Amino acid sequence: MKNLILFIICSLFVTSCGGGGEAPTVITGSTKVTTPQYTPSAITGYGIEPTAAYTETATHVYYLDANNGNDVNGDGSSTAPWQTLNKIFGVMSSGDTIILRNGNYGRFSQNNANDRTDWITFKADTGHTPVIAGLSVVNSTLRDTYLRFDNIEFSVGGVDSIYVVTLTYVNNFEIRNSKISNYTHKYVTDSGFRVKNSENVLIYYCDISKASRSITVSDTKNMTFSRNHIHNLSGSSAINYGDGNSNFIIEKNNTYDSNFDTNDVDPNSPYIAGDTSSFPHSSGVAIRSNDVWIRGNIFHDVGSSSGIMFYGQDAAGGETAYNNIIIENNLFYDIHNTNIIRMNNLGTNVVVRNNTITGHLRDTTNANYRLNVAIVVHSLASGYDGSGLFIYNNIMLGIAMLPQTAKTANNIFWTYSLYDNAHKFLSTPPDVGSKIMTSQADDYPIDYFTNNFFIGVDAEVDFTGAHHQVLDYRLNVNSEAVYFGDVATQSRFSLGSINADGFIQDDGPVRDAEHNSVGAYQFTL
Repeated sequence: MKNLILFIICSLFVTSCGGGGEAPTVITGSTKVTTPQYTPSAITGYGIEPTAAYTETATHVYYLDANNGNDVNGDGSSTAPWQTLNKIFGVMSSGDTIILRNGNYGRFSQNNANDRTDWITFKADTGHTPVIAGLSVVNSTLRDTYLRFDNIEFSVGGVDSIYVVTLTYVNNFEIRNSKISNYTHKYVTDSGFRVKNSENVLIYYCDISKASRSITVSDTKNMTFSRNHIHNLSGSSAINYGDGNSNFIIEKNNTYDSNFDTNDVDPNSPYIAGDTSSFPHSSGVAIRSNDVWIRGNIFHDVGSSSGIMFYGQDAAGGETAYNNIIIENNLFYDIHNTNIIRMNNLGTNVVVRNNTITGHLRDTTNANYRLNVAIVVHSLASGYDGSGLFIYNNIMLGIAMLPQTAKTANNIFWTYSLYDNAHKFLSTPPDVGSKIMTSQADDYPIDYFTNNFFIGVDAEVDFTGAHHQVLDYRLNVNSEAVYFGDVATQSRFSLGSINADGFIQDDGPVRDAEHNSVGAYQFTL
């Protein structure tokens, strides 16, 4: 699968994917990159566009009622429901649907069950809110699990609740429209989801809160983590894309509130009020594997470590060379580390396009350093020269520190320097379509971004990142960004709005030849 993804992306970008065997392409001020759009199926995850609808075989339909059911006298019908999960475990088979009514069903635990050939669907009855006190499906080898959960509240409590949902060696699994949380407090649950050694997994439209991380995943392939509302976390990475994964999509997740100030520290907290050195190390997305597509997400009030970080090799894993990673249509603001996107061991076929990246204000009068770093390449992988990095159609309010060989087109940069000479700021853009706002310590053009550029950002103080602050980074009609993009290199998609429940919607306009805004949002009249 990795080789297939590499072939597709390489062929579409028409660039060398070797380890530096060819001479690097140097982009000058008179050369504009016009590479063609790639096909969005290059990385497929579980499915490109999961939807709320799915097909149930419904070979049998059974009812459970934790409060009023009866395992002895009931027959599993709507009028005589059973009561417990243990009862249904002994009855259910491939293709069945189990409808749950109100009540707490205890922990769902099925380990090393026989392979199935069709989905078993557990879903809430209309008007009911069933609770399952954590879920564990742990197999010794990969098994065709075929379990789907819809509109269930998964809630654990107390100190004996490291993970809310645990999946090991699971093939074909879905959780949709559900709530994942610790009902006690957010300091004892490591992750809402812990997934490892699994395949074909979908986590869709879930409200995930009160944990250290929303998800930790390792040694898993063909997974989509989509449209989730992630909030009230206690630290560490909001999304931990760990070691050994491939073919993964992280999309349309609204992620916030995994940062700390003195007001966050409550009697349950292990952190020390006022002592920021005791606060947790946290990224929006921690990356330790290749082959991932990160698109259409919002990250704010997170990231004491970074917004997205490609980790160097450490005890938790990591790649010697990061390849086949797409980061597009994401909004980053109020990221509390000095670096928003951080790349170690950069390899090839890494695409960063149509993102809006806003750095915190710094306590300095030097314009070059006034905003935190938007993107930085800390190191190149051995044998790579940086020419496999593509930076297209972004708004970067902060320093961009990139290899000279990186391919760029039509970005709006606050300031720009080379990764191996970070304090030498360039006045000439790396391509004719891009714009550098400042390269001089005393040239501070903040008015460009606060005067009708964004709809909801109209003062310098908006870049200070007040705790829990929500800002509107959609483009104003008068913004230069509206028609600034390069059509040939732009994303096909754009970031959607947020509904009242905190979920990102599918209403972001499609980009085309007449709609070519830079940044995460596409402007339309």
